[in-house]
Amino acid sequence: MRLEDIVGAGACEACRGRITKCSVERPQCSQCHRRQTPCNYLILPPARPDMSKRSQQPSSPERVADYGLEQVFALLRSQPFHVAQQILIHIRRGTDIHSILRYVEYGSLRLQLMLVPDTTFQFTSPYLADMMPLFQGTDNPYLSSRLYQALSAEASQQGTEAVEHAIYRVPYPGARIYDPRISPELLKPSKWTSVSSDHVFLTRLLEAYLLYEYPLWPCFHKDHFLGDMTSGRTDYCSPLLVNAILTAACHGMGTLQDRAEFWNPKTHSYLCMAETRRLWKQEQEQGVLSLPSVQAATILGRVYFANGMDSMGWSTWTDAVAIANKLDLYDIKPHFSEKERVSRTITAWGIFSQQSFSCFYLMKPPLSRFPPQDGLPNYEHAQDFFGEIWVKYPLVEHLIPIHLGQTFLALIRLRCIMNDVASKALPEEDGQDEIDLQQASRYNSMLMQWFRELPEPLQPRNIAMPSHLLLHMQFHNLITMTFQPFLKHEKSFNVFKKIDAFQNQAGFSPTKLFNTSKASLQTLLHMFYHRHGFDAYYIFLLQVLVQLGFDAVERLRTPEAQQEHFPAVMKATRATLILCAKGLRDQGRNFYLSELIFRILRDEMNPVDVKLLRDWARVKNEEEREELMMEHIQSDYPVNVEAITCDPTERRLNRLLKSMGELKLPGDGGPSSIITAGGGDECMEYREV
Repeated sequence: MRLEDIVGAGACEACRGRITKCSVERPQCSQCHRRQTPCNYLILPPARPDMSKRSQQPSSPERVADYGLEQVFALLRSQPFHVAQQILIHIRRGTDIHSILRYVEYGSLRLQLMLVPDTTFQFTSPYLADMMPLFQGTDNPYLSSRLYQALSAEASQQGTEAVEHAIYRVPYPGARIYDPRISPELLKPSKWTSVSSDHVFLTRLLEAYLLYEYPLWPCFHKDHFLGDMTSGRTDYCSPLLVNAILTAACHGMGTLQDRAEFWNPKTHSYLCMAETRRLWKQEQEQGVLSLPSVQAATILGRVYFANGMDSMGWSTWTDAVAIANKLDLYDIKPHFSEKERVSRTITAWGIFSQQSFSCFYLMKPPLSRFPPQDGLPNYEHAQDFFGEIWVKYPLVEHLIPIHLGQTFLALIRLRCIMNDVASKALPEEDGQDEIDLQQASRYNSMLMQWFRELPEPLQPRNIAMPSHLLLHMQFHNLITMTFQPFLKHEKSFNVFKKIDAFQNQAGFSPTKLFNTSKASLQTLLHMFYHRHGFDAYYIFLLQVLVQLGFDAVERLRTPEAQQEHFPAVMKATRATLILCAKGLRDQGRNFYLSELIFRILRDEMNPVDVKLLRDWARVKNEEEREELMMEHIQSDYPVNVEAITCDPTERRLNRLLKSMGELKLPGDGGPSSIITAGGGDECMEYREV
């Protein structure tokens, strides 16, 4: 269905952005009146037949037309010849100026095809092997998924699916967000930041954030934010919030060189971070208490953690939670308007969701043990509450939703379970705690219910977009980290009783649950890479790459891997190891924490496996970066902790870096074995370098 069929001819820009039916009333349509949002029309109303009144029309449309002509002229001068030629064809056909501008920057199908790289199957494994020994043998629901079938058909050159199934055939980086408000002439982002005066570049950053990071970390309402940004209002937008978004977006902008170098004054990452910190300090000194402030602090804290600056991250988040408490975000306040209530609710749940995730994987006690009081809608009404992000794929004329609201609801529900597990398993200080069998049985029931209740677009058979795949990865990773300590208990219990005795008594089998999730994680990771690659910024991937990568290292050290004839399962394990190393290296170009862990994994690998990494395994200016690493990194991230009840004290990144002294490239003195994967009772081993 075309956009015009949904929103109606002559719809306002707000309704075009929301993809809602517009009443076309002026000065404000019924939708904008109900939502209390600015109502702007780029398409002018029909001219009145009374010629005497035409001269009384204000001159603003003429100024808008003049500005549009200047933009088109600039495009004709700056774009490649074949693109400029297409623009001229549109002009000769009578296409209006604003449609040309909108099509060129954010949605022209024909020009997208010229600007987007090859969208066919293009991500091939760095080490080829039959992966079925790792995928099969369990109840793996992803082997019958549409994405797996599409990838299998492409690999065997059996053809591809129909055009309407673009999400299964086209890498997500080939899609472009469609929202008419996201345009340089409407947003004018340089009015909100001093980092750059280039409207187009800054708009690209905002688009990249909404396309890649926002679907997994919503802490503000997209439509409220864009509405205020285009109108210049500051209820749901502020210079601090805009700069925080730009800071996070810099890490995912593939065209920016050295974007992970947050310490380098020549990078946009540094410049945006410096401006964000200046504005954050200024607001703190002025005692500003506002939604955009707490939203910006939430984003800034996440950037700190991605850069390995945990102390600053915790400090910023502590301040964010304090501001949220002063604003009473976690309580129900009936006197707010519906629009303000929705924004407050999304912000409160965004903070809770993010702290749940970070505290769990950093193995710290949760900052918030109880969720916000104001409830969220069900899956059916999620789109009305959260809004939607629509994308357009090359060769596809209709718009495709990413199911933003349903994905965030699923994430929140999963992280409520995650927060509960962390509150039981993690003591106030570093150490070891336990989850008893009764609690484990309750968590199993909660997780299985979460999985069964997923809406249709998020069911295993239908998932394809990165946010959907990462949602399922987090589910299975949570299972493995929660139930891993019970594997030994089940095995020993069954030895003295009989097979399935533990399952009959507890109501579930931790071993079957663990093995199914491990195979599912393997399948999901390979599907993710083969369809979307690892180039885009996905901090979600880090934990999965670490878990599967270090697990593969340990499996390749077992006697089974030392046989004269290398077993098929070991070849598949090696393929996973190489893929995880590549993923960490690719993500390391986006955020520094991933590069550090890649180098630790690389030094743990067998020299034979390191050779398979080829040239991309080396880090530019590695010795210099080692000094910077020791100077800037203050990360408590626990590397290769298999279970949430393990003691992470000796495996935290800070301690590992101090123990290593210096990282050496393979061949320059040999790898230093620093980490040995262990279960709940095993500890790190140190060896002479």
